Amino acid sequence: MSEPVYEVVIQESHLYELQDHLLGDPRTEYAAYLLCGRSVHPRKVKLLVQEIIKLRAEDFITQRSDRLQISPETVARVMKRARLNNQSIVLTHSHPFCRDEVDFSWVDDQGDIESFNNFYQRVPEGPHASLVFGQRVVCGRVWLPDAVMHQLAHITLIGSTISKIPANGRQAQHALYHQETHDRQVQAFGADGQKRIAETVVAVVGAGGTGSVVIDQLIRLGVQRLIVVDDDHVEASNTSRIYNSTLEDITSRRAKVEIVERLANSVGFGTEVSTIKGNIISEAIALELRQADVIFCCTDNQWSRAILNQFVYQYLTPVIDMGNRIDSRNGHITAANGRVYLILPKQACLWCYGVLDGKRIAEESLPREERGKLAQEGYVTGADISAPSVIFLNTVVAGLAVAEFVNLVTNYMGRSYHPQLTYHPVTGEVKSTVYEANPSCACTTGKHTAQGDKLRLPCR
Repeated sequence: MSEPVYEVVIQESHLYELQDHLLGDPRTEYAAYLLCGRSVHPRKVKLLVQEIIKLRAEDFITQRSDRLQISPETVARVMKRARLNNQSIVLTHSHPFCRDEVDFSWVDDQGDIESFNNFYQRVPEGPHASLVFGQRVVCGRVWLPDAVMHQLAHITLIGSTISKIPANGRQAQHALYHQETHDRQVQAFGADGQKRIAETVVAVVGAGGTGSVVIDQLIRLGVQRLIVVDDDHVEASNTSRIYNSTLEDITSRRAKVEIVERLANSVGFGTEVSTIKGNIISEAIALELRQADVIFCCTDNQWSRAILNQFVYQYLTPVIDMGNRIDSRNGHITAANGRVYLILPKQACLWCYGVLDGKRIAEESLPREERGKLAQEGYVTGADISAPSVIFLNTVVAGLAVAEFVNLVTNYMGRSYHPQLTYHPVTGEVKSTVYEANPSCACTTGKHTAQGDKLRLPCR
């Protein structure tokens, strides 16, 4: 198996705080430690920044414009903290005299080898990393045991938008785009915007009514790597709502994820699709989502939503949740709406929005036999009961969700995201709502933030 991609994931406010500290004085080098949670997947390893330890004058033996030497007492204090909290260490410092290119000096090379050998003796569970900041660029590398070093691919910045900052010490090159397949999109988002769409790894949980629409649009938008999770197969009632399904899929009991593979192959854009026939209530399957930069939640149950809701904060990964509801009586629609929530770290979560219901989650987590028995006795309501659903409502809601995704990675709208969008098909209105986070909620207290693999997800 090839080496994984390594990246550092940092929230926007943390990055600005770090840059202000490191680059505030152009005459002197400064340093800081980042203490990080870990997300370790065979294809992608992320260091999730939890805390910045800014080093002051008293933390150095030497601090000049061309050299830093951190005191042993400071190093020991940081290592002890990282070991007690089971965190990775990222050593950062500045070369303030560098503007558009930056690299580690030979002094940095020798110092890092000594420092990271020391780190692994006291904090053996890595990886650890080092970053050097110039005024407009950053260079990074990951250190494994025995002084094995790998290039850090990029820093993923999470704020009202997400972006990838190259960690090769040079500024990102403007994209050149010549493919006619996405020419109209390049006219809308620019070549750089199209490149960001292509490079974003997207996961879609649920390949049914809304999920099939999202998947079709992502493939045609040019997303080059797609992860799709669904444990179901096509049934007769699905074909009127699942894009690209056929009546033959019913008789062959084709898995919904197989339709995704068939679609990607037929479109021919070279999209790499990783399909998983399973359910994220299994932790092994939920952890496959660690590869993703953005996740779409297209499920119709509370338990999956609760898992993905925690995933946002625990793994610093935005989730776009959607759903719709139709109330009907005697074959007539009495009320209908569709909604989209964009959940980001440091913002209100689905608990704050009132979307998640602890009682429903507890019911859904029961074994199927026990849930059926309790339903018969009247203790469980609404379990395994089909609800009205129509393709046009799924399509509109999924389209709104994909529009928020494109804005998240390209900022083409020139504004921050919509935390909640609600579509009312009867009136044709789309309304945006902002909710305040509950001060006692885990999304505010930071209970799960950037903990990564250290915590268990609320799976079975």
